[in-house]
Amino acid sequence: MNDNQTELIHESLNDTQTIVYPTRNVTGPNYEFEVKIIKTFSAEFLTSLDFKIENLSQNSNGGYVPPGEETLNPSTDTSGEFNNEFFTDKNLVGNSNNDPVITPSTIDPVSTVTGNMYHDETDVVLKGRGLNIVFTRTYNSGQTRTYTATSNQPFNKGWTHSYNMRLVANDYGRTYDHSENIDNTVSSITYVDERGGEYNFWVESDGTIKSPTGLFADLICNDSTNIHTIKFSNGVEYIFSGELKIPDDSAHLTQIKDPYGNILSLHYENGRLETINDNISDRVELTFSYKNDRLNAVVDWTERRWEYGYDTENKLITITNPLEESITYTYHPGTDLLKEIIKPENRNGKK
Repeated sequence: MNDNQTELIHESLNDTQTIVYPTRNVTGPNYEFEVKIIKTFSAEFLTSLDFKIENLSQNSNGGYVPPGEETLNPSTDTSGEFNNEFFTDKNLVGNSNNDPVITPSTIDPVSTVTGNMYHDETDVVLKGRGLNIVFTRTYNSGQTRTYTATSNQPFNKGWTHSYNMRLVANDYGRTYDHSENIDNTVSSITYVDERGGEYNFWVESDGTIKSPTGLFADLICNDSTNIHTIKFSNGVEYIFSGELKIPDDSAHLTQIKDPYGNILSLHYENGRLETINDNISDRVELTFSYKNDRLNAVVDWTERRWEYGYDTENKLITITNPLEESITYTYHPGTDLLKEIIKPENRNGKK
């Protein structure tokens, strides 16, 4: 629309009216959008000016408006390519289930990014004068596909718990064409969080560690003491112990500290979590016991007991609380994919 056309429209206006001036479409690889200029007039006077960008491409990608009158044509190739070296074939993309900012999700327990089904159940809550102790189990169907260096499942495939956090050293990349994938050098360190989500810290050639996008924390590794610390922006620190010198090395969680000097300490026997205590009381708060390499009981300092039952394939099928109320789990035949969660008819004093 030229200046003469604009002037004629102005003269025809008697009342306040909004006019939209459409522009040509802007297209490019995997995007197409339209910019519209919106002018509002009262009589012949311009009272406001705005613009609107309308996405026409059925996706969330953007683009740019090129200079001049260059003709842009839509791409015929919309397949795209994914080659993010931070997320390797060996690692799950845990961010998609655990980051409320990065992850679009639904009210149902299914990640809209990965399609993984996930489920949380809190068994034990011990209120403390310092840090609380909360034992939560998490199921993620994405973790049932294979065991990896980061699996370390205390239950069967797919299940983890809130104190099963760890660091895992690994190479990176999706193909072996890159020399860094076969030089036996640690190029990234994976932090496995409370729910089994994975965040990959980049390790530069000079040893500098770069935090992943969306995780407001710093990882400080000490290869001489094998003590490694994740410091979060709220002042909380997670302390891990173990060698991280070659790919597949791992370090387990040994302490949680808050900014006020409160500490939870985790103690291990033969690589398995045995007890948790704090630095305020002299007692052991939680004790863990195992059978056939599976967690079979958690006992608190009052001797309340939570028991975990397994079938002949070592799959978690029951959890029984101190009130002798049981939850039952079933799986799709031949898999570790959770099918049913059957709660007791009588629970919490109600039927």
